[in-house]
Amino acid sequence: MYYCNQVVLSNESGYYYRANPKSITRGYKEEQSQKTERMYRELIKYVKTLQINDPNFYRVKRCLVAKIRNLLFMIVRSNLSISAKIQKMDLLLSSSWCREILEDFDISKYRLSLKITTYCMIHRWYILLYIILFIKEFMTK
Repeated sequence: MYYCNQVVLSNESGYYYRANPKSITRGYKEEQSQKTERMYRELIKYVKTLQINDPNFYRVKRCLVAKIRNLLFMIVRSNLSISAKIQKMDLLLSSSWCREILEDFDISKYRLSLKITTYCMIHRWYILLYIILFIKEFMTK
């Protein structure tokens, strides 16, 4: 089942897994990354059980991509230096669960151009615009 801000999943045992974008994107903390990764693994397993013609397939995929976008936004909005932001973005985009979500999308070119653009742009909101354009391009496919 899919609700506007939540993906509710159940397996054969009757357990439910719930992913709420608001609770995930409140803070990206290193110590919570393992818990977050476990939850994403469950969602990824669920996506793999769906057929492409299933309406939930793209809904869940969009929800997962939205999580990545929100985590990127949090990194950009942080008061870290530009090089630290790029390192955090690299860490996020190269994580195994993130790669599985974006597996049908070539992010290597995106990551390289993001680095170049980040160094070239003076104002940090241009980085946000760049990320929004990337996510919109992915979600319209």
